[in-house]
Amino acid sequence: MMLRTCSIRDLPADTTAARWAIVRYALGRQRVWRAAGIEWRPGLAPSVELHRWWRAGERNAAEAEGFWGPADEWRAIAAGAKRWSDYREMWATEKAHDDRYRRLVAEAAEVAAARGLWLACWCADEARCHRSPVRRDIEALLAGGAR
Repeated sequence: MMLRTCSIRDLPADTTAARWAIVRYALGRQRVWRAAGIEWRPGLAPSVELHRWWRAGERNAAEAEGFWGPADEWRAIAAGAKRWSDYREMWATEKAHDDRYRRLVAEAAEVAAARGLWLACWCADEARCHRSPVRRDIEALLAGGAR
């Protein structure tokens, strides 16, 4: 079984494993992805509403950084960590009530077990990206648990 994650920018082209773009927005790249053998799976991404909430918070934090001095940097870090924690909790609630998400995780587990799977998203930092929880959900299913 091979299950890996990366930024779409780092997605390997020379692999026999399946490659899924697990992003809400394809930004007009569906035809290019299809030609490259990349499958778009927006059902493995948070809802549009939750994504907008997260992005609005990122913009607000970036604007605030311009006004805060180095002594207040810890406040920005703490606020960002709290917002990420809230985001993960809200998405966990969404996933728990989303049959399509569970079906896609089951399909991903089958693909990962059969031929390997790369999960890719726009985010550069996996520590603050939804692909980590998606990978954990797939791994839990492969291990015989349910998430």
